[in-house]
Amino acid sequence: MIGTYSLSLYALTTITLVAFIIQNTSSSPSETESPPQPEQQLQDGQREKYKSKSIHKYWSYSYLVVFGLVTGSDWLQGPYLFSLYHDEFHVSLHTIAVLFVLGFLSAGLTAPIIGYFADTFGRKLTCLCFCLLYTLSCVTKLSPWLPYLGLGRLLGGISTSILFSTFESYLVSTAHSHGMLQADLAALIGRCTLLNGVVASLAGVVSDALVEKTKTFKSPFVASGVLLILAGIVIAATWEENYGGGRTLDNEQEEEDEDQEENGKTQQKTSNSKWSCVFTTLKSEPKLWVVPLAMTAFEASMYLFVFLWVPTMNDALNPNDPALPLGTIFSCFMTMMMGGSIFYNSLIARFKQQLVTPPSSPKPESVPLPDSTPASVLSSNITVSHSHFPSHSHSPRATGERAPLLPRAVSRTRSDCPCSSSSGALNNNSGISILSLSQLVTPGEDSSSSSTIKLHAVILGSTLLAAAAALGVSAIVESPIHKFGGFLLFEFCVGVYYPTVGTLRSAFLPEECRASLTAIFRVPLNLTVTLALITGMESRRTLVSTLSCTSLIVGALVVYAVLLGQVSSEKKRNSGR
Repeated sequence: MIGTYSLSLYALTTITLVAFIIQNTSSSPSETESPPQPEQQLQDGQREKYKSKSIHKYWSYSYLVVFGLVTGSDWLQGPYLFSLYHDEFHVSLHTIAVLFVLGFLSAGLTAPIIGYFADTFGRKLTCLCFCLLYTLSCVTKLSPWLPYLGLGRLLGGISTSILFSTFESYLVSTAHSHGMLQADLAALIGRCTLLNGVVASLAGVVSDALVEKTKTFKSPFVASGVLLILAGIVIAATWEENYGGGRTLDNEQEEEDEDQEENGKTQQKTSNSKWSCVFTTLKSEPKLWVVPLAMTAFEASMYLFVFLWVPTMNDALNPNDPALPLGTIFSCFMTMMMGGSIFYNSLIARFKQQLVTPPSSPKPESVPLPDSTPASVLSSNITVSHSHFPSHSHSPRATGERAPLLPRAVSRTRSDCPCSSSSGALNNNSGISILSLSQLVTPGEDSSSSSTIKLHAVILGSTLLAAAAALGVSAIVESPIHKFGGFLLFEFCVGVYYPTVGTLRSAFLPEECRASLTAIFRVPLNLTVTLALITGMESRRTLVSTLSCTSLIVGALVVYAVLLGQVSSEKKRNSGR
C-alpha cells in the first residue's frame, strides 16, 4: 500500500509537469509577442505598448517572488506546528485546541480593522506589517512558555488575515492602475495558485530535512522567519504604495494639494469614508454576498479537511497495516492542487481570445476622461457616452479598445458613496457609479462580459459541486486508498477554486474598500471554523462531512441561481431594447 502512494506521487507529478509544459508551449499566435525592435523603429503606439508590457512583467515577477516567499514561510510552519506543541513542548491536547481557536478568532475579529488599515494607510505598508508580525510569531515558537505561545497564535491569526486579503488587494489595484487587461490579471492569479502548490510541496520536503538535520521542531519556524525577512526586503525595494480608490504614492502629493483646496467637510468625512464604502456597497448590492457565501462554504470545508484527513485515513487502516506515509500523501495533495490551477489556466487561455475580442455590435461614441480620473476608472475599459462628460483632453486608457475578461468595479461618485476622496475623484455629474451586478451585461458587451461571467460562475459552481462529491465519496468508502482518491479530487478543486474566486473578487469589489471587503468576507469563514473547533465537531466526522457537502451544494446552487440567472435576465432585457 505504501508503494501505491509513492507510485501515485510519481504519476501525478509527471502528468502535472507534462500538462504545464503543454500549456506554456501551445500559446495562440495572438498571445505570442513579436520580437523586440530597436526603439527608433517603433511608432509611438508600439513604443508605449512595449513599455507597458515591460512594466507589467517587472511588477508581476516582483509580486510572484514575494508571494512565493510569504506562502513558503506559511507552509514551512504547517507540518510541525502540532508536533512542536505536543511532542517538544508537551502541551496538552485541550490547550493545543484552545491555541488553534485563538488563532482563528484573532483572524476573524481583526479582519475588518486590517482591511480598513490597508485601504486607508496603504497596502504595501500593511504587507510590510505582515512580514514583521509573522516573523514575531515565528520567534514565539522558540519558547515553551504558554503566554508566549498564545501571543504567537494571536500574531499568526492577524498575519493570516493580512495574507489572504491585503496581498490580493495590492495585486488587483496595481494591475488596474497599470492598465492590465482583466484576462492577463486572471492568468496571473492562476499562476499564483500554481506557485502556491509548488512552494507547498517544496516546503514539506525542506521542513522534513530541517527537522532531521537539527533534531528539533523549531528549525522550520526559524527558516520561515528568514523567508519573511527576505520578503519584506523585496517589498520595500520594489513595490509601490497603493490605497483604496486606486491612489498610488506617486500621486499622493497632488492629492494632498487638492485636499487643501476642498472645504473642511472633506477632512471630517475621511475617517469614516472606508466604512461608509463597505456598508453602502453591501447594502446596495446584496447579490455581492454570493462571494463570501461561496468562500465560507468551500474554505470552511477545506480547513476542517486539514484537521480531519489524517485521523480519517488512519482510522481506515487495518491493525496490521503499516503507518501511512503522510509526507508523500501531502505532496500528492499539493500536486493535485497544482493540477487544478493548470486546468483553470488552460480554460482561461482557451477562451481568452474570444473574451478579449471587441464585440461587433456598435458601441456608444467614446470620449476621453478627465486627467484627474482615478486609475481604477481609467483601467476599466468601459465606454462612456457624451451625455455624461464635457470635452476634456484625451486619455489613452479611456477609449476601451478591448473588452476586459470581467468588468472591473468602478469608483463611486461622491454623490453615490462618501468613500470617494476629493482627490482624483470624478465630479458629481460624471455619471459613473459602482459597477453593480445588474450592470454587468450592457448593450454591446453580450459577447464578452456575459460569457465571461457565465464562464466563472460555471467554474465556481461546478467546483463546489465536485468538492461536495469528493468529500461525500471519501466519507462513504471504507478503504484508505479510496478515501485517498476522494481527497485528491478535493485538492484538485482547491486549485481551481482559488483563482476563480480571486478573479470574481477582482471584478466585483470597488477599489475604495477592496481590502476591507476582502477581509470582512473572511469573517464568517473564521467564525465557522472556530465554532466547529469549540463544539468539538471535528471529532464527529460523519456530521462534518454531511454539513460540508450540504453547504457546498447550497453554495453552488446559489452561485448558479444568482450569477447565471442575473446574466440571463439581463441579456433578455437588453435584447428587447
